[in-house]
Order: sequence, then C-alpha cells, then structure tokens
Amino acid sequence: MAPPWCWQHDAGIVGLALVTFSVCQVAFLLHPPEVYMDEIFHVPQAQRYCKGHYYEWDPKITTLPGLYIVASTTFVPVLRLITDHACEAVPLRLLNAVFSLITMAVMVALLRRRMGFNQAAAHAATMWLYPSSFFFTFLFYTDPGSTFFVLATIWLVQEAAFETAVLASPGWRVFAAALTSAGAIMFRQTNAVWCAFILGTALLQQLQALSPLTLLTVPRFALAIAANAGPLFWGLWPLLVPLIGFAVFVLANGSIVVGDKDHHTSALHLAQLAYCAAAAASMHISVGVNEGAISTATLRDFVVFMKRRCASRSRIVLSAAAAGLCLVALWKCSLAHPFTLSDNRHYTFYVWRRVLGRSVLHRCLLLPVYIYAAWLVLSRVTVVRSSLWVLMFTVVTALVLVPSPLIEPRYLNIPVLIAHLNSPQRSAKSLLSTALACALVNLVTVWVFLEKPFRWPDGSIARFMW
Repeated sequence: MAPPWCWQHDAGIVGLALVTFSVCQVAFLLHPPEVYMDEIFHVPQAQRYCKGHYYEWDPKITTLPGLYIVASTTFVPVLRLITDHACEAVPLRLLNAVFSLITMAVMVALLRRRMGFNQAAAHAATMWLYPSSFFFTFLFYTDPGSTFFVLATIWLVQEAAFETAVLASPGWRVFAAALTSAGAIMFRQTNAVWCAFILGTALLQQLQALSPLTLLTVPRFALAIAANAGPLFWGLWPLLVPLIGFAVFVLANGSIVVGDKDHHTSALHLAQLAYCAAAAASMHISVGVNEGAISTATLRDFVVFMKRRCASRSRIVLSAAAAGLCLVALWKCSLAHPFTLSDNRHYTFYVWRRVLGRSVLHRCLLLPVYIYAAWLVLSRVTVVRSSLWVLMFTVVTALVLVPSPLIEPRYLNIPVLIAHLNSPQRSAKSLLSTALACALVNLVTVWVFLEKPFRWPDGSIARFMW
C-alpha cells in the first residue's frame, strides 16, 4: 500500500502557499492602495506612537494599543535603518507580513507533535491560505498579530505541558506564554476568552494525567479543579496575570470596547455559530478524495451518525428539540448590523442581501447545511481531542462570537484555525485540493481589491474586501 504522504506533494503545497503570498505581497508593493477602511484609524494612531505621542488617542478605535506599541517600538526602529519613511502606511503593512510568516511557523510547531515535519508544513501552509485570514496579511489591521499571539500562547503552553504531566512550578515557557497572552489581549480584547480557554485546556490535560475524565464527568472536572487548585494553578499561575489585568481594565472602563462604544454593543447573535461551522467546514472541501467534506464516504458517515441520533424515541425527541432550537436561533437571532446593511464594500453585504437576509425561510432552509458542517468539524476534532476539550472549545467559540452583532469573516479566523490544528492528519491530495482552491480565492480577492475599485456617490474610492 502506497504511503498517503509524499514529500514532493508536501513541498508543492508549501511552495504554492509561498508563491501565492509572494505574488500578493508584490502586488501590494507595486500598486499600494491608499490608506483604506480601518487603516484610516490604525495608521494615524501608529504614527502618533512613532512620534512618542502616547497620550493622543482616536476615540473611534475600539481595540487596545498592542498593534501600535509593537509597530512603534520594534518594527519601525528596525525599518529606520533602511528608510526614513518607516512609519508610513506601506512599510507599516509589512509588519503583518512578518506576523503572518511567523504564524505559519508556529502552526508547523503545533502540528509537529502529531506528524512529521513535511506533513506538518503542508498542513500549516494550507491553513495559512485560509482566505479571510490571509487577505489581512497585506493591510495594517490587528488580525495577523492577534492570530499570532493566540497560537503562540497555545504552542508555549502545550510545550510546557509535554515536559511533564503536572507542572510543579512555572517554567520559562509558561512565563513566555503569559507575555504572549497579554499580547493577544492587547491586540484584541476578545482574545482574553481564548487565553482563558488555553489555561482551561492546560488544567484539563493535567487532570487527565491524574484521572481520566469524559464529557459525562463535567461536574467531577469542576470538583477536581477545586480540590486540586493549589498544585494545578501553581504551575500555571503566570497565565492568570493577564486575565486578571484584563478583568481590572473592563471594570475600570465599563466595557471591553475602548472607543466607539455606541456602534459596538453586544447582542445575542446565535447565528454566528452556524456561520463559523460553515467557514470551518469549507476548509475540508476536497476534490476526488474520500475524506472530503462532500465525498461519498463522509456523507455515509453522516447518515450513520443521524441514524444513531434517531435510534430510539427519546433520541428522536431530543434531536427534534435540538433542531427546533436551531431553527429558532436562525429565525430570531440572525442579526444584521447597520454596518453590514450599509457598506457595499464587504462581501458580507452581498451574502446577506442575496441569501441570508432575503427571508426567514432562506435562513432556515440552510439548517441542514449548518448541522452537517458542525458535525463534520467537531467529529474530526474529537479524533484528536477529548470530548471535554471539544465542549470547552465550543463554549469558548460561542462566548467570543455570539455577543457580536456584526458579521465579519475575520472574527471567525481563530476558531477555524484552532479547529483545523486539532484535526486528524489529511492526505496530500486532500490538502493540495484545498490549498489550490484557497490560493485561487486569495489571488482573485487581491486582484479585485487592487484592480477593480469603484466610486461611491460622494466620489471617494471604494474597494471590495472581506
């Protein structure tokens, strides 16, 4: 039987990712667009920091100043060795290219615990091409840095946990993880929830080493943490520091949002979970392979799963009740933020206008697709992770996404990437198919953004983007 992996395929996938990145980066450098969309806030704020004006703040900015601190204190000083224009828009955008490349290296390191280097590199390169994450590599946004710091924290904590089952005292990796955790929060406040998730999964791993736990023993999990809080937290206490600091900030600020609070209020947007499931499942779509999202084998497994859900009258009632709740969520909790309805520069404007927002019936008819997508993603994660880990991941994803009334594909980046980084190894053919599709989407998206601008009625230039 031929091995499922071949180094030529692995190298081809990595090469495809790097070529796509290079082409897009050169296009942005040769035809740099004007400061655009959220950059009209981020670039001037970074320039204030470059001048040392740390107390000047744009009240429209909603995030903490992590991006501007990193740019002004580390990246720009290095660039000034090359150019006197280091704090202008085009050079500042290169910071995210650096973040993006390092993020791919971190993903390789995360996957190396479960597979060889070549396979890990191919998997990471495919995830690196995930379109809504990849696009913002070339703009001065908070997303690439946010993703890097979250994944770096996961890697550092996992490496520390692999050294010993139960950490007797915090090592340098835990202290480093506390710093990257603080960095993650400074780039985006909702990352505090992911940092809490990382701490929770580390505690779970330590408890699993002491006593096997399953989804049926959730109360015992909580009791075990309480009973062993001292020794468990002693090895991980540095991770609590940024979380406590963030809690103090929220109490003092009265909100997790820094500025523009009127347009960034929380809501009950349960449909976000459906969108996240669909986005994560899209990265499993492969042509001509049994493990693909729409292959015969995968569909057969789904049918078997549904039959088990309906194996008895009680299970039928529970499944029908769950489906009914999902329908109510799609009916009552599919929200359209004013920004979504009014801004035709985003692809989500057209998705809402032509599909999701046409009628309640259109939204509800998509329920089987969402159920299938959620099953596909979570069933594959459970191959690698315990049921308790999956439950924690699902709850944290909901805590991050559901309060947001705004439909933004980039808000889904971190949960989608974490789900795939904790999924089983895929064949080279599957990865290559996904990578090719992502590369094509990325090239078209960047081309449309750079080469197909249009004018708004006021005469200003507008560009299509995620």
